Amino acid sequence: MQFFSIFLLLFLGCSCSHSSKILDSQSAIQANDLTAIMSGCGQQLAGSGYLVCRETEAQNTKNEFIVVHTPPQLDCSGDACTFVRVFFSDGRPTLEKAIPKGEALIKIPWYELVNKEAFDISDRGTYSVSIRTHYKGPDGIERVAFSEGRILMFVVRKEYTSLIENEDDEAFYWIWKTELNQTLKVTTGYRVYVESNPKPRNGSYALW
Repeated sequence: MQFFSIFLLLFLGCSCSHSSKILDSQSAIQANDLTAIMSGCGQQLAGSGYLVCRETEAQNTKNEFIVVHTPPQLDCSGDACTFVRVFFSDGRPTLEKAIPKGEALIKIPWYELVNKEAFDISDRGTYSVSIRTHYKGPDGIERVAFSEGRILMFVVRKEYTSLIENEDDEAFYWIWKTELNQTLKVTTGYRVYVESNPKPRNGSYALW
């Protein structure tokens, strides 16, 4: 009985770790959906489609990164299976990067995007990201999958203190909760705090 229990646990553990090998009949890019997986700019968790970057004036651009994620278990014919392109609205040549086979991400320093060593107030805008991923399907035939994303970047003045991660500042003038129990706080200068992981509310809903 003990052996069976161990076998069952191992089987369940292994079965949960395997992904589907069914080819998707739908395409996000053909449906006009943005699904590039990105993180960075102080955001530890990856997101899908959009990345908002709030940088600080005079901050070193070589120490700040855009992170593009890709499946690490890709099988393709080349040394790299995923290729990333970043397009600039000012007409500069497209930035192209390759993610080596077996790697799950690539970090792109902002230095390569703004072409300067420190951010200034003029560094703001939208960057388009295109990802091309080569892979072999269950039949062994190599295919290509595509995704796109957008990066919105702006720079705040170095003397400014954001409160987006400071929920206890005494300057908050209005404090209330949403219907999902999310705490919102705003100063009269409209510096804000937005709770990122609200707990599910119990009982009736009430504003603070």
